[in-house]
Amino acid sequence: ESLLEMSKEELVDLVLRKEARKEEGKKKKKQQRPFEISKFRTANVALKYAYVGWQHHGLSIQKDAGNTVEEHLFRALQQLRLVAVKSGEASRKKDGRVRCGLEAETMYQRCGRTDVGVSALCQVSSLVMRVSSSDDPSALARLHIDFARKLNQVLPPSIRVYGSCFVPDGFSARFDCGTRTYKYFFLKESLDLDRMRAAAQHLLGEHDFRNFCKIDAANVLTFTRTILSISIDAVDDNDSLYAFTIHGQAFLWHQVRCMVAVLFLIGYGLEEPDVVRTLLDLEQVPSKPIYPYASEIPLVLWDCEFPGATFNYVPGVLERVRDELCSQWQDLILKAAVLRGMLGHITGLAQTKEQEGEDIVMEDNCGTVAFSFPTPPLAQHQYGYQKAPYVPLLLRPRGLSVEEMRKSMSSKKRKIYAGKVEAAREAF
Repeated sequence: ESLLEMSKEELVDLVLRKEARKEEGKKKKKQQRPFEISKFRTANVALKYAYVGWQHHGLSIQKDAGNTVEEHLFRALQQLRLVAVKSGEASRKKDGRVRCGLEAETMYQRCGRTDVGVSALCQVSSLVMRVSSSDDPSALARLHIDFARKLNQVLPPSIRVYGSCFVPDGFSARFDCGTRTYKYFFLKESLDLDRMRAAAQHLLGEHDFRNFCKIDAANVLTFTRTILSISIDAVDDNDSLYAFTIHGQAFLWHQVRCMVAVLFLIGYGLEEPDVVRTLLDLEQVPSKPIYPYASEIPLVLWDCEFPGATFNYVPGVLERVRDELCSQWQDLILKAAVLRGMLGHITGLAQTKEQEGEDIVMEDNCGTVAFSFPTPPLAQHQYGYQKAPYVPLLLRPRGLSVEEMRKSMSSKKRKIYAGKVEAAREAF
C-alpha cells in the first residue's frame, strides 16, 4: 500500500537506491581463497576407470588436441580440489585445456596409453591427490566411495571411475603393472578361424615385434615383448561375433592392431599362417612391410593386473555404472536396428543372387541401379583390395628399418635416444 501512495519520482529513487545497495554488496563480497594443496594431507592413489574410446581424441593429454580422456579426468580432479589448482595461464591455455605440467606435479602415471578410438574397461592411473586429514580407518575407507562417486558426478558419461586403492609411495601404474589384456571384437563373416588360430600360435612367447607395430625409433629402446596367451572365442550364441583375447606383459605402439590386421589377411585366405613366423624373423624381414592397421574401434584395454594392489569396489557405484553402460548399450542397439532395417530393405530390393563378384541389376521406379558384392564387407572396409590384385605381404614395399630410422634422426633426437640408452645401462 505504501508503494501505491508513492509518487513516480519516489518510486524511481527507491529502485535506484536498491540497485546501488546490490552493487555495493557485490563489491564487498569476499573473494574465494586460493586452494593450496600443501595444507592438506595427500597420498598416492590408483584409480580404475572405463571409457568409450570413440567419443574422445585418445587417452593422453595433448598440446594440440582437446577432448581427451585425461583432459576430462584432470579437469574433474581440479574441480573437486583433489589436485593442485593454479590460476590463469599457469594451469590452462587460452582454450581452457589443462596444461600437461600437472602430470609431473601429481607424479601421474597411466597403465597403458590408448590411441584415438580405442576403449578401456580397466584403465588404471596413479597420482598423488588430496585425501582426508583424519587418520581414522573408517574415514579412509569412505574416501574410496568419494573418489568414484564424486568424480563420476563431474565426468562425462563416456568416462566412469569404479575402483580405487591407496598405493605405496613410488608406485607407478605403468611400471608396476604385471600383465595387460586386450580384446578385439570382430564379425566372423567368411573368415577361416582355424587358419587364424594356427597363425596366432606363432605370436606366443618372447619375440621382436618390430614388424607388428608402428616404429618409434627415438623413444623405444627394444621391440622385444612377451605374449603369454592369445585366443579367438565366440562372444554370442549366433556364431557371428568373435573376439581376440591377447594377454601379455607389455605392448608396443599399435602392436595389437597390427597383429589383428595380419591375422585377418590369413583368415580371408590372402596369406598363409606361416607368414607370421616369417615376419618375426628379422633376418628374412629386417623392416616392416607396408600394410594398414586393423580398425581402432573394436579394440579394448580389457584388464590390467597389479600384484599386491587390492582395489576397492563400492556396490552402489558399480550398480550406477552398470545402469549407465546398459543405457548406452540399449541406445546403440536401437541405432543398429535402424541401420539393419534399412540394410534389409535395400537388400530385398536388390534381389541378391548370392553370387560373390556378380553385378546385380534391379529395376525400380527410380531407374536402374547396379549392386556389386566382390568381397566380404569387412575386407573391403579394412583393405580395399577389391580394386586391385592383392599383393602378398612379403612382396610389398617396406619402410625404413629401426637402424635406418635412428641414423636419420635429428641430432637432438639422437642425444635424447643416447641418454635413454645410458640410463637403461645404469639401471641394469
